[in-house]
Amino acid sequence: MDGLEAVVAVGAINPHDEQLAAAIRKSPVQIRLAEAVANMSELMAWADVAVSGAGSTCWEMAFMGLAGIVLVLAENQNHVARQLDSAGAAVNLGRFSDVSHSAIAEGVTRLLLNKELRVQMSNRCQDLIDGRGAVRVVTMMRRAKLKLRRAREGDCRMLWEWASDASVRAAAFSSAPIPWEDHVKWFARKLCDPNCFIFIGLDDENFPVGQVRFDMQSRYEAEIDVSISGNSRGAGYGSLLIDMAVKELFEITPVQFVHAFIKLDNSGSISAFRKANFKHSGLKTVGRVAAGHYTRARASNNEIVNVEVE
Repeated sequence: MDGLEAVVAVGAINPHDEQLAAAIRKSPVQIRLAEAVANMSELMAWADVAVSGAGSTCWEMAFMGLAGIVLVLAENQNHVARQLDSAGAAVNLGRFSDVSHSAIAEGVTRLLLNKELRVQMSNRCQDLIDGRGAVRVVTMMRRAKLKLRRAREGDCRMLWEWASDASVRAAAFSSAPIPWEDHVKWFARKLCDPNCFIFIGLDDENFPVGQVRFDMQSRYEAEIDVSISGNSRGAGYGSLLIDMAVKELFEITPVQFVHAFIKLDNSGSISAFRKANFKHSGLKTVGRVAAGHYTRARASNNEIVNVEVE
């Protein structure tokens, strides 16, 4: 294949380095042997395709969005290889001892010649690993300390800044900027409205991470609005904050059903509401925009409802 370049990355104590070097010298393809690599991320960013064992390196490849072929080098890699293949994030050729050189070459060639497939695999890789896993682990450890308080006058500017964030405006059904003067008047009305409940979520250091607002449409139904502060996004607060606020609303009001309307392309919010036990109830047009309708009902007979953290 014209223009093909390859890098073989091996560890510092690889026992086959001499054989590899000899094979590279005989190869008609431009191949470089890289030992004790300290810049693996740079190599992954450079490469179009990788061939790897199905160990922890696979998660680094997934984070980098690198399409690849995986081989099972040990029994504990079987499950990882199968799941990556099932997710469309890698091609699993199976146990290395059962795979021929030609099968690997055919797999590499197929990926190299199919850019659309590589892009698809790259996207699915990054769906699996977004690099914020450590943040979510910490959030789960701190989840019991997340608490709510009612909004107060001093929250006016903070909520306006959150609502004015570009990503929040893009997710809203009306994406126009919100003038400060209009927000001040609106917020004053909402604080005085007995049918409106605004809760602020606080982390274990009492730092505000997001808000949940309920507007009661009747005695037994309410509509929910949620936003997470820019500094707290991706930490897994969304579903937990929604769940806590809904439970609080059910505790202090006779509301039986909470409704959420979400733009169809807002996958993050859809995921957060699903994890907070909201069920899809169909479609609805909101301000001439198609929206998914999600509903959560009050648990009957004091049933305990668990929420999955993002």
